[in-house]
Amino acid sequence: MIRLVPFVSTLLLIFLLSGCSAWWVSRGEFRDELSIVEKKLDFITEEQKRLRSVEESITDISRQLEYLTGLKELAVDIDELKSLQDQLAELKKLLESNANNIEEGNKLSEQIFEKLDKIVSSNLQEFFFKKEIEGLKGQLESLQRRHETDFSYLENRIDKVNSLTATDTSFVSIDLFLAEVADIRSRIGQKEMEVKSPERIIYTVRAGDTLWDIAKAYGITVEELKVANPVIKDSTIYVGQEITIPVSLKSLLRPDILQSHFGLTYDFEPLVEAVISPFGSYDKGYANPGIDLKVPPSTTVKAILPGRVVLAEKLNDEYGNTVVIDHGDGMRTVYGKLNSITVEKGNFVLAGETIGETGKETPNLHVEIWMNDIPVNPADLLFENAGTFTVTMYTEWDDGKNPTSPSFKVTATGKYVKAYRTIAADPAVLPPGTVVYIPFFSNAPNKGFFVVEDTGSEIKGKRIDVYTHDIKAASGFKEELLVYVVKKP
Repeated sequence: MIRLVPFVSTLLLIFLLSGCSAWWVSRGEFRDELSIVEKKLDFITEEQKRLRSVEESITDISRQLEYLTGLKELAVDIDELKSLQDQLAELKKLLESNANNIEEGNKLSEQIFEKLDKIVSSNLQEFFFKKEIEGLKGQLESLQRRHETDFSYLENRIDKVNSLTATDTSFVSIDLFLAEVADIRSRIGQKEMEVKSPERIIYTVRAGDTLWDIAKAYGITVEELKVANPVIKDSTIYVGQEITIPVSLKSLLRPDILQSHFGLTYDFEPLVEAVISPFGSYDKGYANPGIDLKVPPSTTVKAILPGRVVLAEKLNDEYGNTVVIDHGDGMRTVYGKLNSITVEKGNFVLAGETIGETGKETPNLHVEIWMNDIPVNPADLLFENAGTFTVTMYTEWDDGKNPTSPSFKVTATGKYVKAYRTIAADPAVLPPGTVVYIPFFSNAPNKGFFVVEDTGSEIKGKRIDVYTHDIKAASGFKEELLVYVVKKP
């Protein structure tokens, strides 16, 4: 009897939905009516999906409206926003009163989105451009205060980008702007890494420091430390005292072991897959001051340079468990999103010493490098700076080959050209098989990584030709860009 109840209920539901006028029907009639019921049930399911879609749209619009109204610096038309909010309220009422008007609700939702996108493109983009230009100028001014080198070319570059956005932001592609900014940011950080006296480090003493701890961390003896600091008597040092460590940060860097510090493989595909958020990207609405990596589960994270741990705790929800190390000379490194931390605040660590471990389920790692409060592209430590190259673009049509030719789209090395991968270079400068990183392209699908797979009669010296299937993008493209060598064949 218990099993009969759901069966009878199902029959009753079928009858009510089918529109039958009698309890007893033939097998054929029953089959036809059942088909009608199935169609009605499918229709109800589909309408429910569409309803959820509109409801999700409402939620998205509400969040964007809250974000826009929260930016006081943004020149938003308040009346236009109020109109959108009124339409949003109307849409909610429509959904609550009659589910059959879902199609009309969808149309209204799309109209609201179009208006919201217009506000974002005309106001938020302008605000974004202005904020980034001001940030770059501030970093450049800070750089110029500490160096006696002429950085007018960087200033001219910033002014050039600023002039493009100052006239009409609608003519400037977000992608192009981000590309220009990524290159400029990397150049400013790279210049800040150049120290005047490369054979020494200036370290500021903190509470609890001893000469023995400092000497051990930097791989020298206490006596060597005393010789470099004649003012130190009887091994006595005090908080705030600046002492000279007779070694250079550059000499302490070990490019051959940096790879193992982050669990990375310096090949094209693994690198593209490993980089979640590149230096300077705007995934979260602000410029990433470092790089986010997907590393192997339970990767042992090591300090890339010796120094003193100034923070070792959960920083916030975004950074998670974080270790910050002061290396002296205004340089700090940050390691975030750790699963566990193996050092404590106040500890001195050696280069290559374990400071933590990544997780098993989400083995992500966030790394930042700061020099005198200026973010440095981690590429400056991880890869070899090859300097500035003249970069152009080409397509498969540039060599005049017929599409029916067996060698169409085939490079000089016998490989098929691939967008966001293949570049042509002078073999004498960058041999075939060399993996390079170009910050300008860091927001592209390849995260800025390329492989030298082609050559060209015009590609001589410090020249690079980037393959693309976009003829419009290739036409007239020519930039002086910073290039790093990741791996040589």
